[in-house]
Amino acid sequence: MPVLRRALAPRGTLVIVGGEGGTALFGGLTRGLRAVLLSPFTGRHLRNLVAVTRREDLLTLKDLAEKGTLTAPVDRTCPLARVPEAVRHLEKGHPRGKLVVTVP
Repeated sequence: MPVLRRALAPRGTLVIVGGEGGTALFGGLTRGLRAVLLSPFTGRHLRNLVAVTRREDLLTLKDLAEKGTLTAPVDRTCPLARVPEAVRHLEKGHPRGKLVVTVP
């Protein structure tokens, strides 16, 4: 997390989404909990985001996907051999959609 904090503006906000690894007690929330506890001492706002998954929402998404009305925006498609070029594209700014890598 120190690397993430260094990338923030002096009074910036870091939102932790999800977790890595975790413990038996807290699962993947350990990283987010640590951020919330450290926040008062960093001069930056460290927050945790926990998504709530509802059955009704998932069923709506399923229906939209089955009807073909739900589509993900794709910025570009590239073969596996051109992934380094695609990553450079991502590093230059914000693509207007997902990057799709095709694998032979």
